[in-house]
Amino acid sequence: MNIWLVNHYAIPPDRAGGTRHHNLGKQLVALGHDVSIVACAFDHMQRSDDEGRPPTELIDGVRFRWVKAPGYSGNTLARFFNMVVFALRVWSGRSTRDLPEPDVVIGSSPHLFGADAAARLAKRRRVPFVLEIRDLWPLTLVDVGGFSTRHPAVVLMSWLERRLY
Repeated sequence: MNIWLVNHYAIPPDRAGGTRHHNLGKQLVALGHDVSIVACAFDHMQRSDDEGRPPTELIDGVRFRWVKAPGYSGNTLARFFNMVVFALRVWSGRSTRDLPEPDVVIGSSPHLFGADAAARLAKRRRVPFVLEIRDLWPLTLVDVGGFSTRHPAVVLMSWLERRLY
């Protein structure tokens, strides 16, 4: 089975941070599946874009596709822009067009823009979509961030939540 896993912040084991999707992919490869992880080329933890990395890497049998998106520092509007650009580039299909055709697309939800792009990509490819819920959006913005339920970001996330959940 060809599995695409879309997670904006997925990283291989040579970078600092959580590598659970790489580990999951490695186990799926050991079971005979083909796994492609679609992630952002900008490293959230290092706050850098590793220009030396090729657009596609095979790491422990897991294919990583690095999607370019603008850098940012901190939780600013630039980070929001990074999320939206990543999602648009995934949704457009250009960043995945030469990957093996998927049998299923899994969208992870560190934010809902990437998960929504994965859902739309699955629909376009006419394959099942699985949503991995990691953070509760927009509840995180309201309860932790102190945002009003009428804030435009919360309204947008609420709409995406209804679409995806």
